Amino acid sequence: MGTEFIQRVRERAYQLWEAAGCEHGRDMEYWFKAEVQIAAEQAAAQVQSPPQTTSVPTSRTSIDTETAVKPGDRGKTGGKNEIKTKIAPTVSVPRKARSSKKV
Repeated sequence: MGTEFIQRVRERAYQLWEAAGCEHGRDMEYWFKAEVQIAAEQAAAQVQSPPQTTSVPTSRTSIDTETAVKPGDRGKTGGKNEIKTKIAPTVSVPRKARSSKKV
């Protein structure tokens, strides 16, 4: 934890303590509440303004399904049947289990 974070937690805990009527013996409760609030505020601020990053291409590509080669078109060239790839994030989806029976 950085010193700025601890200072913000200290100030928030004091504000919570004052708002609760300056009750003694509950200092840790106010400290933990303040930590949660400050951490949530920082997380929300990071989501709203993410740091500038450069685009790094991934090794995976996805196929543009509108212009992809169809099974019956294999071996043909040119025109609409060319495969076009573009960099896109992919999601891993578990495969359906195959039956062990042979047909």
